[in-house]
Amino acid sequence: MIVIARNYGQLGNRLMLSANLIAAACELDVPLRNPSFSQYASYFTSTANDLWCRFPSRSDDATTTAPPRPIARQALYRSVYLTGRTLAHLRMTRLPFHLIRMTGERKFDLQSAEFASMARSGRPVLVSGWHFHAGSWLHKHADVIRDFYRIRPDHQRNVDELVGRARSTSDILVGVHVRGGDYATFKNGRYFYSIPKYVAAMKRIRDRFSGAKVTFLVCGNVPLVQEDFGDLDVHFGTGQMVEDMYSFAAADLLIGPPSTFTGWASFYGQIPLWAMNSADEPFDAVRLPPGSRLNQIMNPVAGDGIAAA
Repeated sequence: MIVIARNYGQLGNRLMLSANLIAAACELDVPLRNPSFSQYASYFTSTANDLWCRFPSRSDDATTTAPPRPIARQALYRSVYLTGRTLAHLRMTRLPFHLIRMTGERKFDLQSAEFASMARSGRPVLVSGWHFHAGSWLHKHADVIRDFYRIRPDHQRNVDELVGRARSTSDILVGVHVRGGDYATFKNGRYFYSIPKYVAAMKRIRDRFSGAKVTFLVCGNVPLVQEDFGDLDVHFGTGQMVEDMYSFAAADLLIGPPSTFTGWASFYGQIPLWAMNSADEPFDAVRLPPGSRLNQIMNPVAGDGIAAA
């Protein structure tokens, strides 16, 4: 059994971390428990009614189990976290549990024989850290992971309504992640861009796809005002975290600073993500993934449509 014993970062980080560990659990045929997901569990169909946020999920949870109280979720998480922390301080990394703690930028290969041996030993494996990588297993088990992390129907309805409105007059829907707040200090503000910089980037995107009607879905953690976006066709997200993330997943293309928020949306929706590694990202060296809806729009078989720049 694999147990995620410590939370790391916000929603995007926790989804990406657990996705890699779910991929390993699938490949090694072992269960996973994720009490560290307590803060976000209520948003997802598979975890809303499960105190332990188990994978595979229990089929009876959605219909016969009441949602756990937040205080119960937090108490369970704290007990698991403190158990792992205490064992680490005592240097007890093999008994009574296996303990893997990855600090800083250290990475752990979930495809290693070492991890397979621990996961199949019959003793729980408590994992703590961020850089746990499943490699090719993540792609292999991607559909299972996506199914596990479906959002609740009420959130999905809001997503569908928003995306439906945004798509009603557009050929291409581009999600734009305006990341403020913590990015003012993250990496010394390297990826903290002003609204005018985002607007300029959006106009470069519109120019690249000049033969198509481009609509933008803008979500972020800063105040958004329609007037700031000039003549761009803009729709704003609902402002609810998972609804914004899963609305991005329903777009044709995503742009924004490097972030696991858009990283997860790209993975879940299987759509291209063009990272803004600088405020003046030209977007001229990025290729359209074969088979993507965006590539089909820009390169129609008929040959009389728009060619990508």
